[in-house]
Amino acid sequence: CQTMQELERNLFNYVNLFVPFRFASYIEVQADPRTGEMDYTIRFCKPQSFAQVEKSWLATLDQATTLWLSSSPEPVVIRDSELFNGDHRADVPSYQLPGYQRLRIFDALQLNVVDGGKTVGRLSLYRAQEDGLFTDQDCFKLRLLSKHISLAFARCARRHMGEAAAMDLPSLIDQYGLTRREGELLGCIAKGMDNADIS
Repeated sequence: CQTMQELERNLFNYVNLFVPFRFASYIEVQADPRTGEMDYTIRFCKPQSFAQVEKSWLATLDQATTLWLSSSPEPVVIRDSELFNGDHRADVPSYQLPGYQRLRIFDALQLNVVDGGKTVGRLSLYRAQEDGLFTDQDCFKLRLLSKHISLAFARCARRHMGEAAAMDLPSLIDQYGLTRREGELLGCIAKGMDNADIS
């Protein structure tokens, strides 16, 4: 995938081949530079209607319980059924939300998406009661995919940012008095090219 639109279209289908799930979401994570609090933005869900359930989850989110996952410098896979065994999972606030109960959500498998040692998003996969729990093998498979998923998000995010920067390239060149060659190099950087490609 080269763009966020392609990633949105294809990511969940590919992941579902390895780790079957019923619902899924990708939520961007960004630390507020002033307060250090984490800001969460729903990027895409499967199905799209699942975004309403995730919105209700974000509204009740406890920063303290999610900070450790959101600030990890490496991809981490977390399975709810491993954290909250048996009936204790039903006591977790998210599992008591009407959307979770209506959809009979029974387990979640989460991956923090990392770019350059910083968490930039959270991929969450959900199973309903009739699907059963995620297994150790599911966790293992998602761990195997974690660096590939993080790389895909990083590549698409840089390309997206590069396209936005490239649209404003002439004004940047004027503003900073860049030479024609400096403008060319800036354009290459904005496209997400690395040093070897630029050379």
